[in-house]
Amino acid sequence: DHIVINVFPNPSSGVVNFKFNINEASPVTLDIYSITGVLVERIFNENVEGGNDNLVTYNKKLPEGVYFYRLK
Repeated sequence: DHIVINVFPNPSSGVVNFKFNINEASPVTLDIYSITGVLVERIFNENVEGGNDNLVTYNKKLPEGVYFYRLK
């Protein structure tokens, strides 16, 4: 499997856009984690058609800090 992802703006303030492209239809999840590894929120959990660009906007107000994302 091949996934291409762009995250912008980086660093961000309040809104983050995740644009990704995958080779084939697949279930996709996008999770946000705190710096300590605790799951903050699953912001995307859907089946996605392969080859399509998809844009997910994360605009929940979180405290300022470092967060990690995981696209699976």
